Amino acid sequence: MKIRFLTEELGFESDSDCIEFLCEHNAQDLLKEADEDVRLLTGKAGLLFESLRGAAFSKVDIKGQI
Repeated sequence: MKIRFLTEELGFESDSDCIEFLCEHNAQDLLKEADEDVRLLTGKAGLLFESLRGAAFSKVDIKGQI
């Protein structure tokens, strides 16, 4: 998937901001440069981001709030 698509869909200011976000979340190995575009290898990204999402929402208080 082209980084441009992620940038637009997730509301980043620029492609470099999107790439920086991905690198901060240990996804730099999933980035590939092809045909003057940077692409995210989405087939391998699911497990990484599911584990990050699970960690972020692992605790729920007694009122059911996250």
